[in-house]
Amino acid sequence: MIGVALCGGESSRMQSDKGLLLHNNAIWAQLAFDKLVLLKLQTVVSVSARQVENYSLFFSKDNLVVDTSDLGLAGPLLGLLSVHKKFPTEDLIVLACDLIHMNQEVIEG
Repeated sequence: MIGVALCGGESSRMQSDKGLLLHNNAIWAQLAFDKLVLLKLQTVVSVSARQVENYSLFFSKDNLVVDTSDLGLAGPLLGLLSVHKKFPTEDLIVLACDLIHMNQEVIEG
C-alpha cells in the first residue's frame, strides 16, 4: 500500500497553493505526508508539473509523483491515476493536503 498526499490542485478559489500554506510552522502538504508516514507506508506527494520546483524545497524528488499529462484528465482524478500509473500493483490510501485537521485515529481506522 502507498500513502498519497494529494496536492496537485489548481487552488483557483484560494488563489494560492493550499499545500504550501502554513499551520503550526509546517506546510499543509507536510502535515498530510506525516500522517500517512505514521502508518509506516511508503508515502508520496502528488503534484502537478508546475508545483515540482516549490515542493522540491520540502520533499525529496523521489517522494514526488508528477501528474501524467498523457491521461487527458484534470483535477484530483489526474493525481490519483498518475500515482496508480507509477505503482500499478499497489493499493492507495489518499489524504488531500487541505484536510489538516484529519484525526490520526480515523486514518488508522
